[in-house]
Amino acid sequence: MSARECAVVKPTNLRRNTTKLSASDRVGYGRPPATTRFQKGQSGNPAGRPKGKLNLVTVVQQALAAKVVVTEDGRRQTKSKLEVSLAQLANKAAGGDLNAMRMILNLKPLLDPVGSDPASSPDFKIDRELALKVAARLAGQTANLPKEDDHG
Repeated sequence: MSARECAVVKPTNLRRNTTKLSASDRVGYGRPPATTRFQKGQSGNPAGRPKGKLNLVTVVQQALAAKVVVTEDGRRQTKSKLEVSLAQLANKAAGGDLNAMRMILNLKPLLDPVGSDPASSPDFKIDRELALKVAARLAGQTANLPKEDDHG
């Protein structure tokens, strides 16, 4: 028989009678045969979730946080690689390296924003108010709390 002569023969006597099966015995999408289902109390993933690869941010943070021993002013000190790198960058900038100067000037606004006064920050005001309340309560003078305008 050639490939053209082969006819697909469908067996007519192998019909399934699904009405006799209970709801838990039915097989189909999302319902594997009962023999291959997970057993009660046994995990479907016994090895657990595999440990993922570290992302770039984590790798950089770990690399910069690594400790190194440096000799500074004749003394051995342990510092992070980030501290050592920033010290070297500052030294190069002080020595006249224009690229190092640019990098320092780009970092400076992040570290010390223009017009940042710690006394004007909302956190400082909240801390100050809390300290005054605690001091007044400890002294037993909650009625004589100083006003914000008196010290501001």
